[in-house]
Amino acid sequence: MAHITSNLIYLSAGCNTSPHCVAWGNNNVVLYASDANIIVCDPTSLKTASERPGFRACQSLRHHSESVNCVRWITFPGDAAAPQYQFISLSSDKTCVIWTVRGSDGENGLADSWKFSVLQQLELKVPLQVGRCIYTSQPGHFSESRDSSAALLTIAGIDGSVTIWIRKDKLGFELANTISFGRGQVLDLDITRLSGSESVLLACGGDDGKIHLFGLLLSGAQSTKLAVLEGHEDWIRTVEFSLPDTSGLTHMLSAGQDCTVRLWTFYAKESYNVDSGDLWSRVNSKQFVLPGSGKDFVVVFDTLLFGHENWIYGAHWAPPLVEGGKAVQPLRILTASMDKTVVIWEPQAEFGGVWSDTVRAH
Repeated sequence: MAHITSNLIYLSAGCNTSPHCVAWGNNNVVLYASDANIIVCDPTSLKTASERPGFRACQSLRHHSESVNCVRWITFPGDAAAPQYQFISLSSDKTCVIWTVRGSDGENGLADSWKFSVLQQLELKVPLQVGRCIYTSQPGHFSESRDSSAALLTIAGIDGSVTIWIRKDKLGFELANTISFGRGQVLDLDITRLSGSESVLLACGGDDGKIHLFGLLLSGAQSTKLAVLEGHEDWIRTVEFSLPDTSGLTHMLSAGQDCTVRLWTFYAKESYNVDSGDLWSRVNSKQFVLPGSGKDFVVVFDTLLFGHENWIYGAHWAPPLVEGGKAVQPLRILTASMDKTVVIWEPQAEFGGVWSDTVRAH
């Protein structure tokens, strides 16, 4: 009988269909969920010196027992250049896992050299859809106690609840508060800290076509509903804050199954007088006070982007640019739709800053 040998020459793992199961960190490591696994990828790997950069899967992480619905890096909301060494994964198995990574850039690339381990597992009562986590400590204190750095985590379950978790020390995350949406569901959420405020702003996009804004104290023990932003005519699939732009303003995008993207801008009330503004500003703005800060803010609906012919499943701000050690937010948006197109949107200076699509790929 002839001796037969076999070698593995190709291995693939498809990405789950959840809109939030891919995360590309500022560390240039890509994570995506494949069934119950998390695939770690190097997007800049080279097969040979003569070939252009490719996309290579480096590791497969397995801890969940059912499909992973969301993977996201933990970020510093005010410092895009701060290193990202931890991420969260949420699954239909009713668990949220906090992962930490260790290692340095080796000969085989960053994604190869890092070692991944589970830092903590949170168990909830229902399957989990989406979550966000930010550090609330200063970036300069991060490297000394990476695994216990202060952080705030929000998790949305399929029962219409949003749970708020706080990490203060090495004991890990503890449940601080729960927000109930009744029979409604939160399909995406984001958290940030507005310039000049020590409180946290939470935005939840739901199946009611509305964005619900909440103010959170850093302790997480208290949540205050601030405003409800309307305009979408179908489920909201994506909500995302930008970093402050060159003027210090924070923007927010929302996109959904009505095939549109809406852009919102947050102002300090002393710099934006709603009463003396034009009719558009008065009708399309909401005022609120962040709890614990005493500061008044105004959120204004600025722009409506339409051009997709089917549901928008993903929308993201362009990664911030680091100039002179400071992060600068480009006003550029990427959207992906079920109409099989990916579009880049930017404001056009020659047309008075009107947003339009600059790249459309099929």
